[in-house]
Amino acid sequence: MIKLVSTMKRRDGVTRDEFRFYYETTHRLLVKYFAHNIMDYRRSYPRPDLAEIVGMYSDPNTPEHGRSFDVLTEIWFEDAEALLRTFEIMGDPEIRKIFEEDEARFLDRASIHVTICEEETACEQLGEATNRLMAS
Repeated sequence: MIKLVSTMKRRDGVTRDEFRFYYETTHRLLVKYFAHNIMDYRRSYPRPDLAEIVGMYSDPNTPEHGRSFDVLTEIWFEDAEALLRTFEIMGDPEIRKIFEEDEARFLDRASIHVTICEEETACEQLGEATNRLMAS
């Protein structure tokens, strides 16, 4: 399974609450409409109020305890071909313009970082390992 992971920051002048509200009520719907071959689409929003817990497991000298983004987005695709089809759709000049105009309303486009990953599922692997152990 292929997963696109993206981090983004809100644009100046937009509060965290405004950012999240706009993403969930407007931008998310655009993605679902145009990228209809995605398998799953999730957004995770940092919880600054829980920073002291993170500090136990990370370097407390990291700026803002590592909160370098306002949302972490994950989009799953069945395979690389499905990912490519989605990028072909999003690359259409008219569709791209719709997204650029929408994104300009709530996020800092220069802050967008995208990574394409091949996902492994730990629970599935643990189950297989347990079955092998039980069979021996």
